[in-house]
Amino acid sequence: MKVDYKIEKKEGPYITATLTVPYNVFKKTYEDLLKREAEKVDAKGFRKGKVPTEMLDDQVKHMLSLEALEKVVPPYLTELINTEKIELIAPPEYTQLPDLTKEEDLELKVKFTTLPEYKLGDVKKIKVEIEDATVKKEEIDNTISEMFARSALEGKGQKPDDKWAKETASLYKLEDVKDLKGLESEVTKLLQKEKERIVRQNAEHNVMTQAIKLSNIEVPKEAIEFEAREREKAFLNELQNANMTLEDFCKNNNTKIEDLRETWMKDAKEALEADALLKLFGKTTDIKVTDKELEEGIENIKKSRGDQLPENVEKDPIWRNNIKNVIIKQKAYEKLMKEVLKEQKEEVKKKKTNTKNKK
Repeated sequence: MKVDYKIEKKEGPYITATLTVPYNVFKKTYEDLLKREAEKVDAKGFRKGKVPTEMLDDQVKHMLSLEALEKVVPPYLTELINTEKIELIAPPEYTQLPDLTKEEDLELKVKFTTLPEYKLGDVKKIKVEIEDATVKKEEIDNTISEMFARSALEGKGQKPDDKWAKETASLYKLEDVKDLKGLESEVTKLLQKEKERIVRQNAEHNVMTQAIKLSNIEVPKEAIEFEAREREKAFLNELQNANMTLEDFCKNNNTKIEDLRETWMKDAKEALEADALLKLFGKTTDIKVTDKELEEGIENIKKSRGDQLPENVEKDPIWRNNIKNVIIKQKAYEKLMKEVLKEQKEEVKKKKTNTKNKK
């Protein structure tokens, strides 16, 4: 498809273009819509389906002309985007629409929002304090006390003992526990695992925050607003599936729609900044995806979401490229964390060694 367009201006992440759509393409689509609408009209003196399109209401004609425009523009717009290799991070914005009453080619002004050019900051400057993940005796005792309280025996003057520990362990399918000491040991392991997860999660979040700041990543507000709207749509769909209205949800959770939208904007901003950073890190460090990794990634998606995927979607080159980009970002995240946190952990280890030597 040959597309007539002109790039008017490139300014930062924004590209403005004039797109021309042939009038004859629009006219055919518009006339088809008029005929379809006329077939639905009952008019005195005409058999159903034989009403002339000229008899349609002017308002109806106007609405159909807009519908025709919506149908014919996307293929030309897509070709423009592909030809110019524009990487959109928000839907195109029409800043000027054509006069549809004139019998001439349609000219539209379109504004594209793209991902700005960033330069990766020096990740070696990132400093993260690794929190102590040691489980204290007080935490173990508190957990055992909470478990005992839930067993409804606390008010009967009893205290945790071997019999209670073994019965409680069976409820949690901890088959190796034979007494209270064994339960305390298992609780310690579980607390340790959870604490290490939280410490790691906090450290990784800190790394991302600092890397984003060092790389001066600022996402255009159009992209943030679009992402926030998508999150709102998804949330409303979930409520609809649960047969709940937004008003009921807000009332039950003592919140307001304004507060929810503020949260969606904040989450959208953080998600897009993280996405931009990982793309940048992946590109800067030249992360590649092998054919084997791509196929494995596709198979994993098919296993987890097979019934939700369109038929033969794995053959779609655009879809496959999207999966490839997801894998690149996953590898970028793992590499970034490994580079930064490994160094931080070594420093913590040295400090502990020095402290022991001083003692």
